[in-house]
Amino acid sequence: MVGFRLSTLLGEIEVFLRRDVPPHGTRLTAEAAALRVRDWYDQSPSTIVDIHDRITLMPARLYRGSASERRLSVVAVLERAFRRGELVATTIAFRTIMLQIDVVEEPALGPETTTSEEAPKDFFEATVKDALGKPAKDLPYKLRTPDGKWREGKTDGSGKIRVDDIDRGYCELSFPQ
Repeated sequence: MVGFRLSTLLGEIEVFLRRDVPPHGTRLTAEAAALRVRDWYDQSPSTIVDIHDRITLMPARLYRGSASERRLSVVAVLERAFRRGELVATTIAFRTIMLQIDVVEEPALGPETTTSEEAPKDFFEATVKDALGKPAKDLPYKLRTPDGKWREGKTDGSGKIRVDDIDRGYCELSFPQ
């Protein structure tokens, strides 16, 4: 069983020949995988070329034309292979994403200012999308805030996460399986 692994924003994707698909992972539909080939090529061109070379008799390096023309040819071959069911893509797992929270300071509205000694509080907000680029609804997440505390929740109906009243700094976002 030979699979090709691609790292994407939300996790690992494995691509298999139809006869080699393992029982684990969630299968992407043929159309969903075909629509993602261009993005996968941009993220991991050597892996996509390896997949191409495995399913064709002509290695991609032998294509004539410019690099962009070769890219289009490789992508077209893989799109057709997914649509025909010759290739199958499965999701493996979500991975942790490190994000910096940027604080946007609001201007003071007059002579009244706060003299609080506490560090200013902030919020974390993100939108999560699935392999098709659609909002990932009701996806469980865990967010470790800069003070080391874990907050858990689910994305809303539009794939958004918002956690208020946290310290400024780095957060760790993960998606448990």
